[in-house]
Amino acid sequence: MLRATSLVLLVLVAAACSGGGGESVGSATTSAAPTTTEAAPTTTEPDPFPTVQPGQVLTRFVRAARADNTRAIWQLLSVPSRRRLGPTFEGFEARSGPRLAREVGVFVPGSSRVFLDEPITSLFAVAAYGGRTTIGEGRPFGSYAAALRLEDGGWRLELGGPVQLQPLGPDPGSVARGTFQLAAGVEANAAVAEAGIWLDGQTVPGRTAGAGDARRVTLFGDSSGRIPRGPHAVVSFASTFADASALAWMFTYRGKSPGR
Repeated sequence: MLRATSLVLLVLVAAACSGGGGESVGSATTSAAPTTTEAAPTTTEPDPFPTVQPGQVLTRFVRAARADNTRAIWQLLSVPSRRRLGPTFEGFEARSGPRLAREVGVFVPGSSRVFLDEPITSLFAVAAYGGRTTIGEGRPFGSYAAALRLEDGGWRLELGGPVQLQPLGPDPGSVARGTFQLAAGVEANAAVAEAGIWLDGQTVPGRTAGAGDARRVTLFGDSSGRIPRGPHAVVSFASTFADASALAWMFTYRGKSPGR
């Protein structure tokens, strides 16, 4: 996963914590007699993430869409998503709900699954679902990705927000041969804080680039290893400190297979 601006923030926090003007911890020496104290009981810091993983929530979302259950879809959305897509359930049921059901409910049961399931920060996660679909002849492969927001101890899908992603490479539905580059464009209403690209659920090392505006960046990742011939899924994710989004698309590789 790529980090756009969070690395700079961590450096600033570290510099502030180790700044001059104060006495270094542990640097002073004393001649006081040693004292005996009881050791404080060790405690384990609580896990910041819920027991239910993001991928499980996305699976429920896909099943609800497949069943055309707009009420269940609505219940799996974050509060900001409901405001954007509703803002009431009645409005959602009349407009965005049926569209989401058609878009996400195309995966064939038993021939599709979660292939990316990863918390990113204490607030956001990314998950992706892919496999055979009912679109077109031959049940072609498809993929769907979503950002998730942690609310009231559980993950909820974050949709329709101000963080916009655009697939730049390989083009959706295209055929790649030899070495190719993964790329996605990000445009947000605030500075991009976290961003990443995955190929078939695996993190792709890369870099970010921009023109001096942290609200508009491009993610790049090279496919240095050989991949099998056939369909593949790219997922991109980006977030600001308040919003997040994810996108998935498919391409086909027709180059040399591993070992050839």
